[in-house]
Amino acid sequence: WNYLAKNSNISWLTGGMENRIVFVSEEGAVKLIVLKDKILVLTNNIEAERVIKEEGLDKEDFQFIVNQWYERDLLDGLIKKYRLGGDCYFPEVNNLQEEIKQLRFSLLPEEIKRYRILGKETSKIVSKICKNIRPGETENEIRARLAQYLWSKNINPHLILIGSDERIFAYRHPIPKDKKIRKYVMVVVCVERDGLIVNMTRFVHFGLLPQELKEKLYAVAKVDASFIINTRPGKKVADIFIEGIRTYGEVGYPDEWKFHHQGGAVGYET
Repeated sequence: WNYLAKNSNISWLTGGMENRIVFVSEEGAVKLIVLKDKILVLTNNIEAERVIKEEGLDKEDFQFIVNQWYERDLLDGLIKKYRLGGDCYFPEVNNLQEEIKQLRFSLLPEEIKRYRILGKETSKIVSKICKNIRPGETENEIRARLAQYLWSKNINPHLILIGSDERIFAYRHPIPKDKKIRKYVMVVVCVERDGLIVNMTRFVHFGLLPQELKEKLYAVAKVDASFIINTRPGKKVADIFIEGIRTYGEVGYPDEWKFHHQGGAVGYET
């Protein structure tokens, strides 16, 4: 039996439930205990009715256990009743988060369909924002506009980075500032809907593109393509990484990979 508390695992197991209440929290409205023949949904009287009506958990497989918000958490008693493994550090619960993560690595056809839709919608929004950026705007103004468009499509931004001009070259993670844009902008998003996460980066340049930037654009595209081409079912992550590093050398930047991590598995976490 498994106890699931993390929003990523709950979205995965329920087929996309929105469990998050506080954006910065890993846990949300409900916790789940997965038994052989049913799933126990642990929540309180504040959340129960909304979750049943709006999050699609009014199915036979889900059995709600609801306590009053001011009462002692029900988990203590259930731990004594069931021998639990789980996705968090909790007394008397065997932490199985790494094992649970492996179950999420292979997406089902329905998940892949949702993923592609999210990627396409995110790309349209980011492209629209990028095409309307103008010199003189601040990085924070672009962040605000981007967040508004994303939320209007029920897409939750987990991360928005906007860097311009010299900040692009100085910092790997340029948190948006009130700096005015002159000629060059980088837009980075990490967004989520129904538990699935999409990452995206776009660049905007005003005026004639310098030769140096053209060459760097080609180099980074070739490295990116190497990682993508080598990311195939059955291939070891270490082998994918080695191929990417080899391509860095081919394009003339053999040590560049040392200055930033090279990504990794994505899906319900990033």
